[in-house]
Amino acid sequence: MAAIARIIDQEPARAPGPFDGQQRCNSDSALWGLLSAGRLAPDAKLNAIEQSYSKLPLHLRKHLGPRLSEILVEADELEASRRVLRAIERGEAKPGPDVTLAKAEIAQSEGEQERTDALLTEVVTTAEAVEDAPLALARLIEKRWFDRGTITPKEVELAAAYEVELRRSKMGPMMARAHVLALALSQDFATAHKRLDAAPDDKDWQRTRHQVLDLVTERADDITFLGRALNMSAAAHKKLPQKSVASISARLVDLGFLKRAAEITATINTTNAEDANRRLRARISLEEGSPNQALLTLSRDESDEARLLRAEAMILGENYEGAAQVCRTWVKARALRAISGFRARRLRICRRPASHIAIYLN
Repeated sequence: MAAIARIIDQEPARAPGPFDGQQRCNSDSALWGLLSAGRLAPDAKLNAIEQSYSKLPLHLRKHLGPRLSEILVEADELEASRRVLRAIERGEAKPGPDVTLAKAEIAQSEGEQERTDALLTEVVTTAEAVEDAPLALARLIEKRWFDRGTITPKEVELAAAYEVELRRSKMGPMMARAHVLALALSQDFATAHKRLDAAPDDKDWQRTRHQVLDLVTERADDITFLGRALNMSAAAHKKLPQKSVASISARLVDLGFLKRAAEITATINTTNAEDANRRLRARISLEEGSPNQALLTLSRDESDEARLLRAEAMILGENYEGAAQVCRTWVKARALRAISGFRARRLRICRRPASHIAIYLN
């Protein structure tokens, strides 16, 4: 009974607990085992869990249903999650905000972006959603970042208000991170960076730092971007996701900061680096006038971008026939467009070789 009470009050389960390993049972303990663990076990008896849940009185179904639905969504059991929510709706004239929030989780898992956005917005703007509205807003801000969408000034203000209101609750840190991300989405990077510089260096805040940096790389002006990219420490570089490293380095290359781009890409383990990062290192080699190094870097990459870079490296090395052979794998017109589309600062190299390659292609 004490363990069930902790589950209902959403308190952390004590280990060892009476429901450890009980999800595989064909009894009511399977349900409590699932709620206690917080995730669906591979050997869980889903039928027994659903039957036990459906036998609960309505007030417990309403209280536990959204949490159970979220666990099932995380386990990709979307139909079971819907059945849990329907068990709540059958006893209510109008579903509560927590049910709407659970529906948004299902819609998100199914890739229904517009429906997810509408459901989360509904919870945020519902007056009765006192406890669920902050969580819905945090998820909505996260979704806007994932979709690279925009955010309204009203949503930024609401995030700031929730941060102040909930600063002493367990939701306080989450709302603080959501507010900072909302500031970045609204392109108020100066305020977002000021907040991040004063924030703790834990795992959750580290993720928010990376999210904001991605937005800076994609949306900020050159001065703002360079202010962050050029002043990052080596330790910060090593913590960055590889996709972030690739995008930051690519913009640094475009702005002419080759040495800094090379320093950032050097923090990646080359044996596990993604193709995009290898192509980036090849670009840096080309910019530094090392076509052979670029060819070596691209030796196992057969993407279209890699072929273009390979052809460019051969042009720099005056291997026009080799460049033409690479380009033959494309449609002739596309290859010629790609060759003529080299960046303006290399036109002095490309003008004459382009005619040589055209001869080989013909």
